[in-house]
Amino acid sequence: MKKFIAFVVKKKWLVIFSFLTIGTIGYFAFPKIFPEPETFTYTTAVVEKGNLQKTISGTGQISATNQVDIKPKTAGDIIRVYAKTGQSVKKNQILIQLDSSDAYKTVRDAKANLQSAEISYQKLVQATDELTLLQAQNSLTSAEENKRSAEDNLQKTYDDIYNKITDAFLDLPGIVTGIENIIHNTDYESNQNNLAYYYDTARRADENKIFEIDSLKNKTETSFSTAETNYEIAFTNYEKCSINSDRQTLENLLNETYETIKNVSDSIKTLNNFLDFVENILETSSLNSNLPSELATHQNNLDQYTGLTSSHLSSLLSIKNSLASYKTQIISYERTINEKRTGLVDLQNGADLLDIETQKLTLEQKRNSLNDAYEKLADYSVRAPFAGIIASFSAELGDSASSGTAIGTIITQQKIATIALNEVDIAQIKVGQKTNLTFDAIENLNITGEVIEVDSIGTTSQGVVSYNVKISLDVDDERIKPGMSISAIITVSNKTDILQISSSAIKNGNGQSYVEIFDENKNIIHRTITVGDSNDTMTEITSGIEEGEEIILKKISNKTNSTTATGKTSTTNNQNPMGGMMRELR
Repeated sequence: MKKFIAFVVKKKWLVIFSFLTIGTIGYFAFPKIFPEPETFTYTTAVVEKGNLQKTISGTGQISATNQVDIKPKTAGDIIRVYAKTGQSVKKNQILIQLDSSDAYKTVRDAKANLQSAEISYQKLVQATDELTLLQAQNSLTSAEENKRSAEDNLQKTYDDIYNKITDAFLDLPGIVTGIENIIHNTDYESNQNNLAYYYDTARRADENKIFEIDSLKNKTETSFSTAETNYEIAFTNYEKCSINSDRQTLENLLNETYETIKNVSDSIKTLNNFLDFVENILETSSLNSNLPSELATHQNNLDQYTGLTSSHLSSLLSIKNSLASYKTQIISYERTINEKRTGLVDLQNGADLLDIETQKLTLEQKRNSLNDAYEKLADYSVRAPFAGIIASFSAELGDSASSGTAIGTIITQQKIATIALNEVDIAQIKVGQKTNLTFDAIENLNITGEVIEVDSIGTTSQGVVSYNVKISLDVDDERIKPGMSISAIITVSNKTDILQISSSAIKNGNGQSYVEIFDENKNIIHRTITVGDSNDTMTEITSGIEEGEEIILKKISNKTNSTTATGKTSTTNNQNPMGGMMRELR
């Protein structure tokens, strides 16, 4: 022991160096050998309601001249004129009134749509009572009964098909045979059939109509040949069929019989036309006294055949239509039954949360549509932007005013500021929007104003398009001089009492927006949301999350000391714009 102490004293610097070396190595090696587990700290926030204001800023100067054009915001016919050149007017005094019939109709429709949406929402959120359930059940039962009735009628129609076809084939053989006899019998000469006889007689009577006679004879032969062939095929199929045949067989035979009778009817018509043409030739020729003796009989027979085929065609067409109608009814009733059954199940289960959120969104859209309609209606009254004197005025009763086209000018003692905005910002600027103005040359002077004119045509400088906006000042301060530089902040929208969250908490994926929240087991899950308006820091939430719920704003790692928000890395900031709190998960 004494030797060891003596050695240490003698070699003390070597020992100190050794201990330092071992300590240094241990300091750096220990975390790698025994790493500290990574933990995360989360910044969260409770979803709250508040005001969301969206603004656009620009710079400009105080104008040297206080003259502004009077421009309608919309187009229309002038139905009233309240101003003239040289007249003194007050701010917001109506100068002209445009025809607003269509705008009133839009307001009326928007009101009705909003009322309908409100009723739908109330029905959705209210508990279903016994009467509503009973009515839904009765409605389903009624649809099922209607379907059964249509199915019964369809079966009766199929039963009638065979009887109607049988009626037709009781007459068809006689009709076809009768036509064939008129054409091919030798009632006049033993070596020549009737059709050839009529043909030769007509040719001898009027040689100038040989072309027409030839054409009609050929049509008659072709038409009957087609009808006869179709008849033979249809009759063969009819003989194979019975009242007990399946539906498809009966339906096919129905269509085939209908087409056969149409062909036979066409054959009768063609033959009748031929005989009438022959009769007309003979009556106007010197052979009038020699009209064929059987011609009238043949024509009378064809008239009878026409009546029979017309009756069968009507009967078969009626049953074809009934068949199609009942089939369509059954499909419609099946669709109705499915809808009624689904509706009944929904009533029994209660309203779905997603349906409620969707209806709330629809309700908000209808409210916005009504507000837009009221704003549009107000545009049909052209008002003075400020108090002043009408310097010029060209509007007359009955004229048509165009949107953005000046109808006069107004001069005022009130000071006016002009700023320039780019083509993106100008789309959000409207006459009447409130403005805050500050002055470079006048410290601590902050006054309000109002947009009174927006350029409809921009000016281009070095490839950049800009639009001038004129702003009237609400305060006439003697320190304000023409040409002074100003900075203006225009409020383009201001929503109050709406759900809003920090924009940094919103993530996007698969075409949807979502936020991260903790479930009951402290696991992080995604909640799909629908967003509305936003400004530089906050975003409106229209559906998907409720007031009072807690969302995750930031994720902080104990190893990297970095903050992850919406998928990006940024410097850690424990201050939450929504009054959030810190939560640590390991």
